[in-house]
Amino acid sequence: MFCVECGAEGKVYESVCEKCFLKKHKLAKLPDALDIEMCKECGAFLIGSKWMKVPVERAIEMVLDVAISYEKVVGNSRFTVECYPEDEMNFSIKVHCDMYVDDLRTEKDLKSRVRLKPSQCLTCTRKKSMYYEAILQVRADGRDLSEEELDRITEVVHKRVDASTDTFISKEERMHTGLDFYMGSNNLARNLSKELASMHSAQEQSSPKLVGMKDGHDLYRVTYLVRLPQYKVGDVINHQGTLYQVRRTATTVSVMNLEDWKLQKFTPSELVGSKVKECLPVKAVLLAQTESEMQIMDPDTLNTVTIKKPEGFQASGEEVSIIKCEKGIFVAPSQKD
Repeated sequence: MFCVECGAEGKVYESVCEKCFLKKHKLAKLPDALDIEMCKECGAFLIGSKWMKVPVERAIEMVLDVAISYEKVVGNSRFTVECYPEDEMNFSIKVHCDMYVDDLRTEKDLKSRVRLKPSQCLTCTRKKSMYYEAILQVRADGRDLSEEELDRITEVVHKRVDASTDTFISKEERMHTGLDFYMGSNNLARNLSKELASMHSAQEQSSPKLVGMKDGHDLYRVTYLVRLPQYKVGDVINHQGTLYQVRRTATTVSVMNLEDWKLQKFTPSELVGSKVKECLPVKAVLLAQTESEMQIMDPDTLNTVTIKKPEGFQASGEEVSIIKCEKGIFVAPSQKD
């Protein structure tokens, strides 16, 4: 085979040798300048039709994936890019292209400039306008939420929002009675409602409200209510005449019988009607103990009282933690028991 342009013998591409072929074809080209919209609020970049929170170098690579124009004769190709900042909003770039035309491997360097254009993404626009699609409410049945519950639930909600790239909390209200989160995403509010209900053995319900129409479809704003039970971890409850300490809340409720320290599980519906007892663990002076009993000083009356020891329990030290209720005095289990 010989080249029809210069007559050189050897492998030809479109009837010409490698040298003439590369003179004839640019193979790859790039605009003199590339503009990338950057949200001035959150720093996200508009890649195609989607806002993405990525490093600026990665944003430039993703734009180049589309911006580099290859001729049809190019088969497999790849590129690397070097970025040289001119200032915070402008970059000079050098793109090294590695291409194949049949079995011919060739390389080419391209130069261009990237200009970051200040803009505002849809999420930040909505956030600034106090837009919200749903309200997530957290309450407890017949009681205020504890500070620990308020903190833990708030942490879970913020963690889920921070992990999402397209949602936000437009307003947050914290009260002793509970929490209200005005959410920019109905889907996330719904998922959080289910997650929090599962974590706390809680009931959940939703109530949609018609707020308008868009493209001929009704628009609804949904309020999701998560109602925690009367009891919380550490509380003592009277269930069918037996005293239990609540150990864990989830889809089922783990409790410990105060008499024998045996663990049991109930569904939240099985514990409906159980009474929360106002009896917190207190310290009592330990006077003596045997294998099955111990003598303590009642912290209220200062009388000597004999109480039953749970199987395997051995007190150490001069004091022991007890729970005093109308049904008697019990050794208080620790969270490790």
